[in-house]
Amino acid sequence: MSKKRLSIILMVIGAFIIAVTLIAGFVGFPKKGFGYIKISVGFLGLLILLAGRIYSLIPVQSQPAPRPFSISLKWKSVMVSMRPHDQQEFILISVGLLIGLLFSIFIPYGAGFDEETHTIRTVNICQLNLIPNQGNPKTLRQLYDYSYQRRYFQTPAFDQFESEIFLAPADWGTGLGSTFSTYFPVNLFIPAVIATIFLLGFNLPLLPVIILMRFSGFMFYLVACYLTLRLLPLGKWVFLVIAFTPMALFQAATINGDSFTIACSYLF
Repeated sequence: MSKKRLSIILMVIGAFIIAVTLIAGFVGFPKKGFGYIKISVGFLGLLILLAGRIYSLIPVQSQPAPRPFSISLKWKSVMVSMRPHDQQEFILISVGLLIGLLFSIFIPYGAGFDEETHTIRTVNICQLNLIPNQGNPKTLRQLYDYSYQRRYFQTPAFDQFESEIFLAPADWGTGLGSTFSTYFPVNLFIPAVIATIFLLGFNLPLLPVIILMRFSGFMFYLVACYLTLRLLPLGKWVFLVIAFTPMALFQAATINGDSFTIACSYLF
């Protein structure tokens, strides 16, 4: 597929998603939470449209001539080999990073599937409580209070960005750390490392640390997708579509054990 045709396809898909979102804006829904979904989907369409436009402006570079083998240049050859070479790899990294950053920030905390229970389990792991619900573990009461799913009305959660909530310091020992999330610690290892460094080490506000935990998990998913593309001999476009499915991106950008499982299944 030529570069021009691919950029046109991306722009058409983005414009179509934006048009559908605008049409849906005139249709009433029984739950107010659908307003946030429409905004998110429309924003995703805008990102795809911009990605197609940016991709069309990137000049085509010819492949450099192969260099003779040298031990001193071995590390450079490794770095060069890890650079994106195909259109699929470039789209995965450029669009994936943008989507991951925006999803990690703008998906309300607690909007993921059982995200608060997985976050409690992650905090338990960073406290070296590797076996769930052992003893009398303590956690942050804010993990319950700030959860989007615990609201009576699931309206857009822009209040989570208010300074009183977003910059509120972590209040330890104010909530019971029991949880239904019983994942093996490896599944939540990366978010637990971030929580250990920034919550236990620097005692930073909770919600910014949760955003870092989300983005670190998404980066693991993105790296696994990139390595899968490099290893695939064929069907790269099919895999790119699978990697960008909304449910996979949503799971990768929220705190849970499924993103680790999905990423490893891609590599397998």
